[in-house]
Amino acid sequence: MERKNHNKNALDMGSRIERAAALRRRLLGNAQADAIAADTDAFNRPFQDYATANVFGGPWLNGVVPERELAMVNVGLLAGMGRFEEAAIYSGVAFRLGVSPREIQELLMHITVYCGTPVGRQLFRAVKKVLVSEGVDLSTVHD
Repeated sequence: MERKNHNKNALDMGSRIERAAALRRRLLGNAQADAIAADTDAFNRPFQDYATANVFGGPWLNGVVPERELAMVNVGLLAGMGRFEEAAIYSGVAFRLGVSPREIQELLMHITVYCGTPVGRQLFRAVKKVLVSEGVDLSTVHD
């Protein structure tokens, strides 16, 4: 019978959370990561650790699918779920990972086709705020 080393598993999970948290900070930026940290307390820490380990410690950390593509997938998935603020956050991630404003615009149009114009309207509004906050001159984005 194999003995499990629970301390090693705990260390592996701790290391995974630390690496995932560093990745989250790099992708989301210091302001967003600091806001998450400031909102973490004893009550929601288990959720934050779980979310960090599984969201940023899974596909984002293993590197099989490039980060740029994962960010674009997240925009579509979150928009389809009606999570416009989260979709906008990941549009900012996509932009910082090299997705052009024109590509983001086309991605939002693609999402609109499949999810409907009410979703597209809300998504364009949310993403526009993020791109402007990133310093994008939206008057230069053409179809």
